[in-house]
Amino acid sequence: MKHAFFNSLIAFLLLTQPAYATDILPPTQFSGTYQFTLAGIPFGRAEIDFSQSAEHYKAKSTVQSIGLARLFVQHDSLTASLGSGADFHYANSLYESDYATRKKKKYVKMVRENNVIAKEIITPPDNRQTRPAVDAALKKNAVDPLEFGLMMRVEAARALAENKNSFSINYYDGRRLMQVDFSVVGNKLIRINGKKFATTLITAQRKPIAGFTQKELADITPNDPTLSIFMSNDTRFVPLKLEIQLAFGTASAVLVE
Repeated sequence: MKHAFFNSLIAFLLLTQPAYATDILPPTQFSGTYQFTLAGIPFGRAEIDFSQSAEHYKAKSTVQSIGLARLFVQHDSLTASLGSGADFHYANSLYESDYATRKKKKYVKMVRENNVIAKEIITPPDNRQTRPAVDAALKKNAVDPLEFGLMMRVEAARALAENKNSFSINYYDGRRLMQVDFSVVGNKLIRINGKKFATTLITAQRKPIAGFTQKELADITPNDPTLSIFMSNDTRFVPLKLEIQLAFGTASAVLVE
């Protein structure tokens, strides 16, 4: 689940830009570096780069474990996604993720056409005795992990514009299909490195749908912790901080560059 955990954090990092009176979102370009910490100890770093308009998007992320954590869990990944569509819904996309955890290399490639996954390459292939296949019908309209982050931008902006307080998105990473439920909480003043920032707080919780092993399902309970996403209340409206309370400490991701 290490790669899934990193990818989930990366996806949440991509929630940016507020709603506008005439458009859901303007064409946007964003590049940033986030540092992950657990109980205040750095354990990972992610570089995010994406561009998005109503008709096209392109996103890329590089993630690696750092510091003491790298001695125990060496993780490196390069993930990219691009797509096309209309009105901020992208029916066609290409997703590739090349990653390694503890030097075990894995690769995922997915091609989606008209909201249906037309091609998948999963290396090494999954053991179906432990990981059940995800039915093709369930995958329809589900987005990949990076596009998931971009769709959060759209749905959050729409929720703010329409005064709605919740929305949900399904995403499929080539092995697992998951639903994430979001709640728009409201304005929140936070401190980062002694400085105050006005933010909008959005929270998220996951629900497994298909493709999970029994061990993975055992890690997800009805009391699964909630992820808090703090977005800056300025013209950028970028995520300044993400935070989740775990049994062994607080895990967070903070924009550092």
